[in-house]
Amino acid sequence: MTDLPAADEPAKAAEDRGHLLGEYPNFIRKILQTLDAVTESIDEMKAHPDHPNNWKNCDFACFELRKICEYLTLVIVLAHHCDDAEAVSDLSKWRPKDLLNQAGKLNEHPTPIPIGKDFAAAEDGSKQILPLSRPARAAEISAIYGQCSDVLHAGSLQRILDNKLPAYDVAKLERWNEAFRKLLEHHALLLPGIKRVLIYSDNQFLVLESDGLAVLDTSNLPEFDLLS
Repeated sequence: MTDLPAADEPAKAAEDRGHLLGEYPNFIRKILQTLDAVTESIDEMKAHPDHPNNWKNCDFACFELRKICEYLTLVIVLAHHCDDAEAVSDLSKWRPKDLLNQAGKLNEHPTPIPIGKDFAAAEDGSKQILPLSRPARAAEISAIYGQCSDVLHAGSLQRILDNKLPAYDVAKLERWNEAFRKLLEHHALLLPGIKRVLIYSDNQFLVLESDGLAVLDTSNLPEFDLLS
């Protein structure tokens, strides 16, 4: 066997990262499919609000929304890891707070931005994405993850004896579900320096390259409200 010359190693690493980046839309499609399943469970509860087994649908919705927070965080880290082999080196973590902290050290805007379905035309004839709000806040992704975990876990015996178990809130679950859908069905993910932009819209995935001179002016954009 002949070893590849050292000069080919960076090219091979870049090729590997490119293949890995192809998993991005698969993660997003998995999340959207999960959101559909949560919608079905919520609709069942709304149609039969007094059904004695509604707790099963509540547990399912909480569990899947919690998993969505994990999948979303993982795909964000995947994109940043593919952008630079040294960008996110610790891939052993899974809690959104830990992973998003890593991405946030590399990127001013590490989370998805909801965008319009159509591109805007720039003065020079090029196409531009149309952000509808500021990027989703990492703290809100972590907060939803934590609140879902709090409902799913029995917790301490003292909490049970004190009757402090959190109650199911179907309306809140529905708001979170729709907010994730609104965020992800048509979104952009800006990688460090905005040298690369990932676009997912209408089940299509695009990778746009730039010269690194692009900027995101969020001063006139509303906050994206994921939590409330």
